[in-house]
Amino acid sequence: MLEEHCQAVNRPYDSIIRSTSLEDIVLLRPGETEEGATSRANSATGVGFAGTTEELGDYIQTLVDAGVTYVIVSFPRIAYDQEPVYRFAEEVIPRFSVG
Repeated sequence: MLEEHCQAVNRPYDSIIRSTSLEDIVLLRPGETEEGATSRANSATGVGFAGTTEELGDYIQTLVDAGVTYVIVSFPRIAYDQEPVYRFAEEVIPRFSVG
C-alpha cells in the first residue's frame, strides 16, 4: 500500500525511513525468569519486551523483514543500570550492521 502511495506522489519508496520504537525493553539475565526481570524493571509504563538478547534480535529481524529500516529502543531505569544497553550494543546491534 505504501509503495502505491509513493508511486502516486512520485516519491521513491526507498527514500522513506520506515521506523518503529521498542519501549521498555527488559533483557533477561542468566538464570532469570521473565517475571523476575519484569519485576526488576519496575517500569511505571509497563514492559514492552522481555526476553534474551537472542530473542530481541529475532524480534527485530521480523521487523526488518517487514520493511522497517530504523528502530528506536528504550530501556527502563537506564539512569541506574546501564548493563542492558551494553548487552544490546554487544549482542544485538552487530546482527544488523550496515555495510
